Amino acid sequence: VTDVWNNEPDYNKELCNHSIIATPHIAGHSLRAKFEGTIDCAGHLSKNFKINFDKYYDLIHEKDFKYLKKIKINLKNFSSELEALEYIMRCTYDIKEDSNIMKNNQNLEALEKCKFFSDLRKNYPIRREFKDIIVKSLYASYDFRMILDSIGFIIPSRGFFPWYYFKK
Repeated sequence: VTDVWNNEPDYNKELCNHSIIATPHIAGHSLRAKFEGTIDCAGHLSKNFKINFDKYYDLIHEKDFKYLKKIKINLKNFSSELEALEYIMRCTYDIKEDSNIMKNNQNLEALEKCKFFSDLRKNYPIRREFKDIIVKSLYASYDFRMILDSIGFIIPSRGFFPWYYFKK
């Protein structure tokens, strides 16, 4: 995976061709990363200007991060748990889509390619980290739920998790 490029936004066409996955330097573009970065900057500014920022700084450590994404799947609709896992991963973030966009536009003229790269980063869609995604999996085995949990997803269980996240 190549995500950071020398001479950005003028990324190297040859390296892009040789990369299995090529993305436009978006590793830190998750919603949580932006939120935490903003809170961190505000915390440092508040220290500099001697403003009490403690109650806001603690927001990033709350269990109930307000911007959770929900994925609900029925394992009976998949031929295997691996297929279900691949589906969940694509719902979370389809890295191949980003890579295809990069690779399909690498033959632009230098200025157009630089603008394209910069525009991709500026207009990057909201993406969440695994720890900010609730996966409710009907008919999932205990082992499958533990795999999802070990990856970092939030796995609800009866009597433990607020089911209201799934109400629409």
